[in-house]
Amino acid sequence: MLKLDYFNLLRSFLIILCLFWAVDVGSGQKVKQTLTLPIDSQQITPFYTTATVKGVEVSELTLSEPYKNQTNAFNQQETDFFIKGEHFGSSSVSQDSHYYEIDHFDYQDHTFKLIIYNKFGESDTLLLNTQLNSYDKQGNLIDAVLLDSRFSYEDIVCFSNFTINPDYSIHIENYVTYLYEEGQYGLPEGLIKDPKPQLYLQMQYKIENGMFKQVVKIEIPTK
Repeated sequence: MLKLDYFNLLRSFLIILCLFWAVDVGSGQKVKQTLTLPIDSQQITPFYTTATVKGVEVSELTLSEPYKNQTNAFNQQETDFFIKGEHFGSSSVSQDSHYYEIDHFDYQDHTFKLIIYNKFGESDTLLLNTQLNSYDKQGNLIDAVLLDSRFSYEDIVCFSNFTINPDYSIHIENYVTYLYEEGQYGLPEGLIKDPKPQLYLQMQYKIENGMFKQVVKIEIPTK
């Protein structure tokens, strides 16, 4: 009898545990994902959705579900701040933009937040940006660097590959894919068959007292 009561109690506990799990998942509550260094571009792909045309032409990149419903508004300090790195359009975020915090880590008495967000760049092009912000102990923004800005604009597709290394150095490679032959934009015969991404810029930063200091910048000619 005692053995039967034990198994009934255990079964009830497991059922209740499963119900709590189902409610938590169904409620859409934010589940924090912890990333460990090194962090690279490949680890960011689950956070956004890509739509493609003709296999390569990205029409729109947005935050994936449920992350787009778990974003935070940028505060006044964050919207006014100059963001380091390669930009398409403005080097700041607009007040109506919202970000999702992927993860954060502490280093040299500063907190670093890895965030991802959509914003409109030049010619109302929708950008998907991945960014690293640095904050002091009081929560003040100290510095910001753009790690990746993905978009498609008429005849080009741009993206970056980045790595935040275990020594807290940051390596960024910027790529561009040309969809048309030079001077033939909009002409069907000008479309490039099987266009390939071309590396055009390499940058490296190191972190000093919460600041992102650029130590390498190499521009690479493209064809």
